Amino acid sequence: RLEPVLAHMARQSPGTKRLLLVSHDQASVARFALRAGADGVVLLRSLASDLHPAIEALLRNETFVSAGIVVKASLMSNS
Repeated sequence: RLEPVLAHMARQSPGTKRLLLVSHDQASVARFALRAGADGVVLLRSLASDLHPAIEALLRNETFVSAGIVVKASLMSNS
């Protein structure tokens, strides 16, 4: 259900960046959101520290993923 919503947003406002707030720190959630069309993913528990850097990254046309997600994914890939 996420893909159609993000696709609709992209059609309605092509230049608008889509930043998703998520409560799960699983890398699969971030990958799914990015594949669905999100430009960035921020963990809710990291909102205070990650929101500003996420917005700055998106304004530079970069993808942003909260470090808590990236660190967990990195640890899982090393095991």
